[in-house]
Amino acid sequence: MFTIDLKDRTAIVTGAGRGLGFEVAKSLADCGANIVIGDIIAANAEASAKELEKMHVKAFGFKCDVTVQSDMANLFKEAKAKTGRIDIVVNAAGITVTENIDTISVDQIKSLIDINVMGTEYGCKLALDYMKDQGYGKVVNFSSTAGRMANRALPHYAMTKAAIINLTQSYAAHAAAYGINYNAVAPGIIRTAMWEQILIARAGDDLEKREEHWLAALKANIPMNKAQEAIDIANAVVFLCSDQARYITGQTLNVCGGMRMN
Repeated sequence: MFTIDLKDRTAIVTGAGRGLGFEVAKSLADCGANIVIGDIIAANAEASAKELEKMHVKAFGFKCDVTVQSDMANLFKEAKAKTGRIDIVVNAAGITVTENIDTISVDQIKSLIDINVMGTEYGCKLALDYMKDQGYGKVVNFSSTAGRMANRALPHYAMTKAAIINLTQSYAAHAAAYGINYNAVAPGIIRTAMWEQILIARAGDDLEKREEHWLAALKANIPMNKAQEAIDIANAVVFLCSDQARYITGQTLNVCGGMRMN
């Protein structure tokens, strides 16, 4: 029987105070992993950790701004102190900016790079530092199908997600000798808070128009012609964190209903 057992392993998940990151943390906990959540909103991190404790695993939540190296270093330090090990790191924190090339500001571009790219970089490097001596580890980064090709609507968001694909490959090549797997997932169109932000930018407060834009996006972009759910992404992440994926590294797995096939 194909089962994924992560009992007694520790997973750090950034951006898991809500939404997709929390769904990933919950799915890892469902496989027995102890969870350490880092989120920029302390109350969200703590509340999510309490929710996970109901699943009979150890769970801890800490305030963590992924753009601040000392915050990230402290998150890893606390994870090690609380559970004695770090086996899995999921860099799920990220933002989007609903501006195009003509309207985006330099500060918005910097925010995208700081959170999406540098936040992922800090998580990747700290994972390497903690995992290489134990000769084992799984790191999963969050890219996007937007990072697979040119994107007129969200060009700078797409830029950061393309960077994550390459960063993942570079870490995978470097860390293979230490027994550490680095992979990424590339979600497609999923109605998270981030996508709701895009719909608001396009349709404002008109709920009917938002729904029209949402359904049009599904029809135009997804061959399977149905919305994916957070659990679809979480399942892919859990697989990449498992021993069943031991020979997979440097890959970015599209989880998008066929929206991208490269």
